[in-house]
Amino acid sequence: MEPSFAAVWSRVTGAAPPEEENEALRRWHREAAEAQQFYTTASQRAGNPTVREALKGIGRDEERQAGQLSALYYLRTGEQLSLPRPESIPLRPLLPVLRERYGQALERSEAYARAAQQAPEDAAELLRSLSEEERDHARTLRKLVERLV
Repeated sequence: MEPSFAAVWSRVTGAAPPEEENEALRRWHREAAEAQQFYTTASQRAGNPTVREALKGIGRDEERQAGQLSALYYLRTGEQLSLPRPESIPLRPLLPVLRERYGQALERSEAYARAAQQAPEDAAELLRSLSEEERDHARTLRKLVERLV
């Protein structure tokens, strides 16, 4: 039987892997999967082709992010994360939703950047990349709002 990641980690570093990191990875994976679902649904409802394509692009990014976070979680724990069950996304006016998502993208960017400062190098590299991508999402959302107001 192969040793678990935690056992190997403990033997190599002399410490157990931080449970906080695993919790954060699960939360970020769930948030990325939920965001992917939102952006995909919102893009299908968007009438403006520019808005539709921008939302589709962010949705694809979020899907990739969920996969990257899932892979890192698996490398840390040996367990696979399952995607949250898709939920119906209520139809709401687009501008307030874009404003809300803009704030969430900035918050996630900051969370990833903070976590990268204390993470092992493999995770830090991914988290820095995700932080930059979330800043890009916020810029895209801001430009969409500028176009729509």
